[in-house]
Amino acid sequence: MHYTENKQLNALLNDPGAACDLGVRLEELPMAWSLAGEIDLSKSRYAVTEWTIWDVTDMDRWFGEERLKELKPVMLWAREIVLADPNGKYTTTDHVRTSFLAELHRNCIFETANSLYILTETGGRRSMELKEAVKWGL
Repeated sequence: MHYTENKQLNALLNDPGAACDLGVRLEELPMAWSLAGEIDLSKSRYAVTEWTIWDVTDMDRWFGEERLKELKPVMLWAREIVLADPNGKYTTTDHVRTSFLAELHRNCIFETANSLYILTETGGRRSMELKEAVKWGL
């Protein structure tokens, strides 16, 4: 990776954005894990920490009007998975960048088309363009 690209990636991943009032304390994780299972047992569950919610600002540039009605222009980046579904594709200590948000449950469970992510501790929220969010293939 070129020095400039490495610097851009570092800036992207280390800018948590503004603090936001989402997530659960680690001691509340067992309750949130059970709740995520009640939402959809067929989806893999992950508890994440050091997370940032990315609000994608330029969706109309990439998607047609009909597709835009289906998508919520929000993605999640988490530096670390602290608890992972044993049948899921990620393991603990992995980082993750999700697909688009399907639903946010109880201000702590970020649901995508295939998975449920429990936001633990505190995190942030920032805006970015889609190209920037998917560029690195995280």
